[in-house]
Amino acid sequence: MFQAKILVVPLLLLIGVSKASDGVVDIPFFRLDESTSCPAHVFNAYIISREPLVTYISSFVSNEIDHLLKASEDNYAPSGVYNGVDTGINVQERLSEVAYPEGVSAVECVGRRALAFQGWSPYISIEKLQVQRYKTDGISKYHYDSFGKGSNGNRVSTFNIFLHSNCTGGGTHLPNLRTPEEDPGWCVFIECDLDESGEARTGITFKPISGNAVFWENIWPKGERYQETLHAGLQIESGTKIGLNIWSWHGIGLSEARL
Repeated sequence: MFQAKILVVPLLLLIGVSKASDGVVDIPFFRLDESTSCPAHVFNAYIISREPLVTYISSFVSNEIDHLLKASEDNYAPSGVYNGVDTGINVQERLSEVAYPEGVSAVECVGRRALAFQGWSPYISIEKLQVQRYKTDGISKYHYDSFGKGSNGNRVSTFNIFLHSNCTGGGTHLPNLRTPEEDPGWCVFIECDLDESGEARTGITFKPISGNAVFWENIWPKGERYQETLHAGLQIESGTKIGLNIWSWHGIGLSEARL
């Protein structure tokens, strides 16, 4: 298991909205500024796969969790699903609620941390942070975060962050991702037990552990989608799971988002 301890130095971010479109949906982006001071933050990163790059991050968020949850509490609405034409409610595919937290420094600091993790590329911008709440029976069926190839850019990476995990079930399953080396240390983060049929589940299921995150790249350098990034939020058997999604784009919305 390869581990890297990373210190993120104090950083600054002000949320604003610029929009990019794939021809169908409008996507709000961050606009950066230097009006918010963020404390230094330490987390541990574990490389699971190099192609595609998949990294497990422990303690990616900590003190920010309560602020993000409170900023989201009164803003939840049913989650929509994009079907290639438009966005609508489809509880058979996704049963959850979504909120966009604003007005707290935690939003700015976590957003900038996500940019720093990717090396501060001048060609990368991130969407507005999106909080997802799943209650009992909540689910997000198998899907890709990236869109089809087009001229307007794409979601090149995903942060799947766990904010609250008072639940059973609810892991994040990537069925096409190869299980890492046989090291019991991985079982802290991923499901190593057999499924309900007594068989080992194919791929990797990440346990929903509050404060931790999974980062993966969605797109090959030539623009093709990594098939290994197919994923699902498994059904919540009991309790509540709240997650945070951060999606990064390459070469879109940057002229406005970085003003």
